[in-house]
Amino acid sequence: MHVGRRGEVAWGQEELPVDDGSIVADPTRDVLYMVWADPTRDWSLRVGFTRGFELRGGALATSEVHKFGGIVSVATTLTGARDAMNEVIAAGGGSVAVLDGEMAVLPLLVAGLMSDLPAREVASIELDLMELTRRMGCPMDDPFLTLASLGPYLPAAFQVERTVMSVGA
Repeated sequence: MHVGRRGEVAWGQEELPVDDGSIVADPTRDVLYMVWADPTRDWSLRVGFTRGFELRGGALATSEVHKFGGIVSVATTLTGARDAMNEVIAAGGGSVAVLDGEMAVLPLLVAGLMSDLPAREVASIELDLMELTRRMGCPMDDPFLTLASLGPYLPAAFQVERTVMSVGA
């Protein structure tokens, strides 16, 4: 799945590196892991790939996922996705950016979708999130809104239990 700077979604094919029998992301080509904790399947983790976020390091995660819910992460590594998703859980829902041990968290305690904090505090945290996200390399105006908007596409992006790759002759 390719996500454009204005949130448009396109599908495509990529040849990806394989390490010890597993297909791996390639952040140098903007091919990142996308991990979804799927509430429609007992919170099973679904792993795929996306591009367009341009992260050079770190991970983003949010519980604000339109239509199907859950937690979605975009990350340069699977451990980064895990860490960011665990921080969303620890916050009781929210949006998280993690880079080299530094973290910004916006708790979304109302159904994992809304904050109960005063507006000025939310705005300050949003600025921290965006600053850390920019240092990761992401050029999007609001990558968390983009992640949230991917909700309707997630089942199509993860149609099968294991990633299926089209192998050319």
